[in-house]
Amino acid sequence: EIASGTTVPPTVQRIVDAGHHGFKTGQGFYRYSPESAEQIRADRDQRYLSLLKLFHQRTTVPRPSGSGPV
Repeated sequence: EIASGTTVPPTVQRIVDAGHHGFKTGQGFYRYSPESAEQIRADRDQRYLSLLKLFHQRTTVPRPSGSGPV
């Protein structure tokens, strides 16, 4: 079951209070070297670009008239 609570867990609060905002700052639950952070960013951006291209291909393909939503 997915938790629906709104209370921030103490461990997360301590990390955020220390100014560690994860990937953004290079440290959070994990530590990222500048080199690994750059590689992760490049990989992430490439995946997002691929998804965006797929989305645009899908939304620009003409559908036969009278066809319902897919």
